Amino acid sequence: ETGSNNTINDTSVFEFNVTGLMPYIEYSIVISACTAGDCGSSQQTKMRTLGANPSDQPSPTAKAVSATALRVEWDPPSRPNGEIRRFELFRMTLDDPTNPNFTATHTFVKLTLTSNIAQFYDDTGLGIYSLHQYKVTVFTSEGNSTSLPSLGFRTGPSPPLSGPNVTAKAFNHTSVLVTWSPPVLSLLRGAVKAYTVSYEHVTSSTKLRFGTVTGNVTSLVVTQLKPSSDYRFWVKLDNGAGEKESDPVTERTQDGAPEGFAAPILYSESSTVIRVSWTSPTTPNGQISAYKIYANNMLRVNASANQRVASV
Repeated sequence: ETGSNNTINDTSVFEFNVTGLMPYIEYSIVISACTAGDCGSSQQTKMRTLGANPSDQPSPTAKAVSATALRVEWDPPSRPNGEIRRFELFRMTLDDPTNPNFTATHTFVKLTLTSNIAQFYDDTGLGIYSLHQYKVTVFTSEGNSTSLPSLGFRTGPSPPLSGPNVTAKAFNHTSVLVTWSPPVLSLLRGAVKAYTVSYEHVTSSTKLRFGTVTGNVTSLVVTQLKPSSDYRFWVKLDNGAGEKESDPVTERTQDGAPEGFAAPILYSESSTVIRVSWTSPTTPNGQISAYKIYANNMLRVNASANQRVASV
């Protein structure tokens, strides 16, 4: 509280009401008497103004200390306007995902503090990853004031009980799009921090990790696979307290272009006919449906998948 001056020009006045002061603040009062020569001042006298109802009580804040506990803290009002006698803390539970019988009541419940003037409270025995709101009431010698409800604060996570829900769809002959969604909150028991995608060829027993993404990503294209091949895919989630992997899903890559095709063998049958024979490609990358024979870049013959010889 900064100082102020009040000038009284009537020398017959010996009383004055200093107004505009703050409640329950100690003020130092000094009287100065002035002549034409100079001013002289009295010694100071201190006086505290009377109290009033407190105001500007801040809302509490909280932070998770475990999966079932929050440390709740609050500051005194910026204007107590009196001697603080006690605080009262109230809690309202907004969500309790692991409790199947939970019903939001939208009612604040008074909590028992260990000390009347404590400014923190360890709220224990709460639900896993449950959401709570708090408010605090301050009581002074003159009255009381209640804060606005706080933001919502959740207890910490607990190891998940289920992995993501996963689907896979062939993207092309060497890639598969893997898509997932988190389990319900009662099984997730937290917020996903990261997902890790792994895969293996169905004929292999070696699981390969493809990549890890942040918790807000819900799909990933797994690349560098073999064409026309079956793969198993997994997605593992991490909620900060533990990890849980999905069940595997299987998907087959699309057919690709055949590889390992040897040059054809040619036989001249006449002045206008060439007989062509060939072998199957070593890596068909799918089910071959037909063979096409070109002469000087012009399509001459459409042969069936079972043929190995034709005349052009």
